[in-house]
Amino acid sequence: QASMITKAQLERRLGADVVRRILDDNSDGVADNDPLTQLCEDASSKIRGALPAYDPDDMSPANALLTTELRRLSLDAAVAMAGQRPGMGVLLNWVELMQQVDADLERIRKGQASLGSKANPTPADQSVSVVSGGVSQSNYWP
Repeated sequence: QASMITKAQLERRLGADVVRRILDDNSDGVADNDPLTQLCEDASSKIRGALPAYDPDDMSPANALLTTELRRLSLDAAVAMAGQRPGMGVLLNWVELMQQVDADLERIRKGQASLGSKANPTPADQSVSVVSGGVSQSNYWP
C-alpha cells in the first residue's frame, strides 16, 4: 500500500532543512530516500492499523475531510517517529506528539470523533457477561 504522505508534505510540516538533517544518513547534504520512504510508510501503517473501519486508500476529492485528517494524523506520526531517530535533539516534543496521535486515534475508534462520514463506524462489542449467582464479596474483600 502506498504511503499516505509525501516528502513534500513532510518538508512543509517540518521544514526542508530539518528533514534533511533528520534523514541524511550518509552526510551528503540530502535527505536519503530509504529512511524517508520507511518513515512515511511506517507512519501510514500506524494509521491504517489503528483505523481498520475506514478506507485510508480512498484519498479522493470526494473524501476531502477523510483525506485531510488521515494525512494530518500520518504527518503527526511521522514527525514523532522522526524525533526518535538517534541524535535527534531537534524534535524534543516527539513523545507528546505521538501521545496525541494515539489519543486522536482512540477517539476515532470509540466514535467520539469522526473522519467526515455522517455515521461513526460501529464500535467493538464491549459488553460484559454477567455470571449467574452474583459476585461474592468474600473473593474481593477480606
